[in-house]
Amino acid sequence: MASGTLAVGGLMSGIDTESMFAQLREAYRKPVELMEERKTDYNVKLSAYSTLQAKLTALRTAAKEMDTSSEFTSLSATSTDETVLTATATSTAKSMSYNFQVTALAQANKVASARAYSSTETLGTGTMTIQVGNGTAKTITIDSGNNTVQGIADEINGTAGMDVVAATVYDGSKYTLMISAKEAGDENIVNIAIDDGDSTDIDSTGLSQLSYDNFKTKSAASYETFGAGTITINNAYDIIVSATDTMQDIVDKINDSSNWYDKGSTTVKYSGSATIAKASVVTDISNGKVFIRADGVDTWDSDIAALEYNDTFQQNNMYFQSISSINTADTNSGDFTFNGATHAVPGGTPETIAQIATGINGIGTPAVTATTVTDSTDAAKAYLYVTNVDSFTVPGAFEGLMYVNSKNMTRSQYSQDATVVIDGATIKRSSNTIDDMLTGVTLNLNKTSYNTTTLSYDTLSLNVAKDSTAMVEKFETIADAYNDLVEFFEEYQGVQLKEDASAKTLEDGMKDLITILSGDEIEQDDDDSPIKYGPLMGDSTTSLIKSKLFNLSFRDVAGVNSAYNNLTEMGISLNFGKMSIDKEKLTEAISADSDAIIGFFTNDTTTSQGFAVQLIDAIDNMVENYAGDQKGILLARQDGIQSTIDRLDEQIARQDARIEAELERTRAQFNSLEVLMGKYQTTSSYLASQLASMAG
Repeated sequence: MASGTLAVGGLMSGIDTESMFAQLREAYRKPVELMEERKTDYNVKLSAYSTLQAKLTALRTAAKEMDTSSEFTSLSATSTDETVLTATATSTAKSMSYNFQVTALAQANKVASARAYSSTETLGTGTMTIQVGNGTAKTITIDSGNNTVQGIADEINGTAGMDVVAATVYDGSKYTLMISAKEAGDENIVNIAIDDGDSTDIDSTGLSQLSYDNFKTKSAASYETFGAGTITINNAYDIIVSATDTMQDIVDKINDSSNWYDKGSTTVKYSGSATIAKASVVTDISNGKVFIRADGVDTWDSDIAALEYNDTFQQNNMYFQSISSINTADTNSGDFTFNGATHAVPGGTPETIAQIATGINGIGTPAVTATTVTDSTDAAKAYLYVTNVDSFTVPGAFEGLMYVNSKNMTRSQYSQDATVVIDGATIKRSSNTIDDMLTGVTLNLNKTSYNTTTLSYDTLSLNVAKDSTAMVEKFETIADAYNDLVEFFEEYQGVQLKEDASAKTLEDGMKDLITILSGDEIEQDDDDSPIKYGPLMGDSTTSLIKSKLFNLSFRDVAGVNSAYNNLTEMGISLNFGKMSIDKEKLTEAISADSDAIIGFFTNDTTTSQGFAVQLIDAIDNMVENYAGDQKGILLARQDGIQSTIDRLDEQIARQDARIEAELERTRAQFNSLEVLMGKYQTTSSYLASQLASMAG
């Protein structure tokens, strides 16, 4: 009813106009209802097409994983001991076997404060200059606002470009400061120089407690050779230097315990597996000179003049100590020379270690200080300590008995490269994940192959080969997507029995099916039928797509071994349209001729196209041309249906508008009739009344 229209509603005529108009509307909308039914059918078909498109796209995605040899070819890297070494391989790897020994894992240099501190305890003020290996030294200022261990850790971590990371470790009551190089590897040795404003920056008070200055050799203008000889480290181990060894060669020998011999021997090698010392070559950026920095070297002696310790090869604030206690009342005569100044021990007259210390303190170099510490196990002996010296020579009693020590912090972990011996060649890397040693292979080192029973390194094998398991899995992926499509065709184009009971017999349902197959139509929405029909049954577009896919599955591929030029030959059969894989037969085919199998799927020439390539092209033509952005038959059909639906919507809207307009006109006419009849009734009543009056 239109707004503003007054409905009399059969008041005068007695006619039920509202019921009449409802019936009129129902009659008028019969053509509209037919259009709505058509629209519903088209929407069902459009939804079915969308489902078909999704399943075709899934099949295309699976095929794209198999259309080129690089994507198709899978290789496995299998280790005989995965607790030591695991590996992964890409398509660029080469099928080959390798023998491995893992003799060291990469690790970062870590140092810790020599003691723990409370959360509020302060460590003095000054500057900390931290350098890792040959990296840029970074200086931070420690003042009264940040000189707790946590404050220092925060300052380190908050400084841009720092090559270390700091943390505090809580033991339940106090905190230890831990500093670690961010990167692992031999060259990344942590060095911490302190300036806390007093006469020595390696004492055990104030900020000096955090000093960690490593041993440092004489600088050289280049990576020069030094001549043949021996370096004695920690008064216990010898390293043999050849005439052609450069600084880097010497560093490599220090870092590899297989080059260590017992002191005084050239045949008896160090037999342990523990790391003794680590060294790196460092360049002084200010002058371009290089030197060796070594962590874990407490004593250093050499018969190579350029590498002796009695020259200007230590930096300031080194801390010299006799490595064995000296009889306090009897030392040999001779001269100590510190920083160019000489302290003479009277010839022929034994001088006590205390007198030597007094003499050193009086040689006129104020910064140099000497002290003695009594041996805790023998009160008649003592150690000599000398600080803040650049160079020194010693008399016979101390020859080879002094070492440098400014490590007030303690080392908790050496810096170390990962070391792998592969088929006899020793390879080092600064990470335990190595992707640049073998082409296409990434190695993951988990532990060394050291055998505690044999006291030697076990050899394991790494086999890189084509991975038949991964290849079979790719086949399974494409088969699953293909079979999903087959199930779609069975459901959407097939005939199925309804699950509920039906009044119509199966025989009647089969008659309906025969009618459909003969080209005639039946009412498919017959609720009495025991059979339900797929929404795309008889649809030419869907039938064409199904036919193309099924025909493609039976084709041979030219240009490959005829024994494996179709799916059946390699163990992939089609049972009632679905793909079934005989994994054993397929694995045997891959082992027998993997190139033919790969070619069957990936060939893409003018004369030979592989199955995956053909499948992708076919789907592109069905759905859309992904390269040219052109619509295929399925998308074109979907567009056509959508256009039809849109036209039906417009027609339904126009027809409904016409119906309502017609009903309004009719309603207005009935209203006029009711009004007129009302007037007639009034006139009739009046006349009747007048006639009655006259008769009376």
